Amino acid sequence: MKKRKIQILCLCGMLAMMFSACNKKPADTPAAQTEAVTADSTEQKSQDSEATEKTRTYDDSLITEAYSIEKEITFDPDTEYEYKENFSYHIPQLSDETADAKAINQEILNAFEKMAKKLETADETYDEYINGVSYQTTWNGSLLSLVIESAYMYADAREYMVYNYDFENGTRLTNADLVKKAGLSEDEYIKTLRYAAVAESDKTADELNAVQEESYDEGVTDEMRQSWYAEEILLRAQTMSDQYTNMDTPLYMNANGNLEAIARIGVMAGSGWYYQNIEIKKGEDIPEDIDSQNESFSMDAEGSLVFNQTLLRLQGDEGYKTSQQDREYYIGIDSSNGNFLYQDYTADGEDSLNLSGSLRYSGMNEKGLIFSFMLDEQDGQPLNEEDQKTGTFLMVVPSDEDYDYDRLTICPLEGTDLFNAGEQGETVLERIYG
Repeated sequence: MKKRKIQILCLCGMLAMMFSACNKKPADTPAAQTEAVTADSTEQKSQDSEATEKTRTYDDSLITEAYSIEKEITFDPDTEYEYKENFSYHIPQLSDETADAKAINQEILNAFEKMAKKLETADETYDEYINGVSYQTTWNGSLLSLVIESAYMYADAREYMVYNYDFENGTRLTNADLVKKAGLSEDEYIKTLRYAAVAESDKTADELNAVQEESYDEGVTDEMRQSWYAEEILLRAQTMSDQYTNMDTPLYMNANGNLEAIARIGVMAGSGWYYQNIEIKKGEDIPEDIDSQNESFSMDAEGSLVFNQTLLRLQGDEGYKTSQQDREYYIGIDSSNGNFLYQDYTADGEDSLNLSGSLRYSGMNEKGLIFSFMLDEQDGQPLNEEDQKTGTFLMVVPSDEDYDYDRLTICPLEGTDLFNAGEQGETVLERIYG
């Protein structure tokens, strides 16, 4: 009996050892230990990176200067033409290693490095016209707006380069990105910019007109005012044109968190335009008819001789001529009475049509000026109503870069197609000097 009890106790001990072995956690292998350490390390790095990003300061400490030069150069020394000119070049660079940051830095160096190196060694000769390169920064969180200004020695001219870069994401923002970030559609942005630019053009024109009114001792004539009014309209059209107000207009986000464009404004002085900062705010009340005329002139100038000649860039008996297929066409303004002249004839003169009538400016859009016309006389005699030619056309106002005063581009809109432009939609006319 005693022997059987001992056997039972041994069996129970063996079972206890087996169950204990089954429940025991196996020891980690070397590979498992490495994986655990790696996971912990990765998690720690991620946490460190997030902590660093949260505590990172976005300010001008992230901007360095590739060149910082202040220098005075004496030109034509020891001669009666001697003069001194101060030069100041500060060429910024972004302190970031992303592809977009490197591309921005290289663009900036491509624009200014050659000049900067020449200035470093310049003594009495320096053939660059830019005497100042400066920049300003605006921060909206991690978004940097960098505006670089180039100042020219003469005429107080300026040029601008703008870069928008998000340091948190390491990406460069386009104008379209900024417009979307501001909660605007591109159409809303362009319309708001165009309206504000035209308002600035009108303001400048009014100021210049007031100065001109006071500057003539013998008084200002109606013809002079009509000419000024026409010039104002031309500059207004140029300001609101696609060439001046578009998605490539330098744009950044200002300290108020609003978009700010550096727009070109047409003006009757100097180079014919200047830059103006324009803040774009979402929800601004923009009238539908942004091309409405400036009411600074009270007299009815439209349709007058001087007014029409100025708009068409004509003097005296000058006109414009074009050839289409086997016919030639001519338009002009009769300097004796202001009538609108139109001729349609064959090269040999065998078949000709000589009409005259009225031409009136009726508005503008982003392409140019709109005119309405009525040709109601032939060879000085009234035409029956059914024989009269009426309609509207657009006179394209080109940008100042390709403005050719000896050419005029006309696009038919409604009614009679004066030059049979047909499907091509536009006709280029050459000036004929009277």
